[in-house]
Amino acid sequence: MKLVDKNSHAVLIEFQKKKIRIHSLFLETILRQEGIYIPPAWRALFAEKSRIFWDDSLFQEALKKIYIPLHLNKDRYIWLDSE
Repeated sequence: MKLVDKNSHAVLIEFQKKKIRIHSLFLETILRQEGIYIPPAWRALFAEKSRIFWDDSLFQEALKKIYIPLHLNKDRYIWLDSE
């Protein structure tokens, strides 16, 4: 599965099984350093954690369910199946 910019067709994020590839050095650096903040209403789904970091098994799920919908323009990006 990959997140693609609708205008440029550039791949921003790819999921290959449990491996995550982020094609933006800026975004990858931020996510590796800061993790993903989990709002209180969502914490029950993420083992009551307030932040999920890159090496956490919940990171991919948090990226899809929390970070991308709240931080990226949903009209600009689309999820596509990997080929």
